[in-house]
Amino acid sequence: MTSQRAGRRTNIRKRGDTYTYYLHVPDGRGGYRQMSKGGFKTQRAAELARGEAQTAFEHGTYVKPERLTLGEFLTDEWLPSRQPPALEESTYVSYCQKLRLHVVDRIGAIPLQQLSPVDLNRLYRELLDSGRKPSFVPARRYPDSLYDRAS
Repeated sequence: MTSQRAGRRTNIRKRGDTYTYYLHVPDGRGGYRQMSKGGFKTQRAAELARGEAQTAFEHGTYVKPERLTLGEFLTDEWLPSRQPPALEESTYVSYCQKLRLHVVDRIGAIPLQQLSPVDLNRLYRELLDSGRKPSFVPARRYPDSLYDRAS
């Protein structure tokens, strides 16, 4: 039997020595599905985590806890969503090649939810150190001789 508080069902349950929260979230088809996360040492910790998850759902920032790696996400989910006509064929082929050669081999094994800005900065540094130039550096518009005349 579930606990009742002030006439409504609680969304925290004790399971063994830990607590689990339950949350009803939109399933994308007009209905709802139940999700849960357990392993909290205290009821308060489970309540706080449930509140954070609820807020993330309301703001559209919730990321489902999964064991998916960055490489799996990029090759199995993101790249297929970019196939033509979403992108030109040559752009899609270029993305595939660059991800395979420069990203998946270096940081593709990192679990997606554990990927941090530090991991990305480390990747950028490795690419720069290996002679790869970032794509955002604009090419010079004028030959050096024009700059020499101005001084």
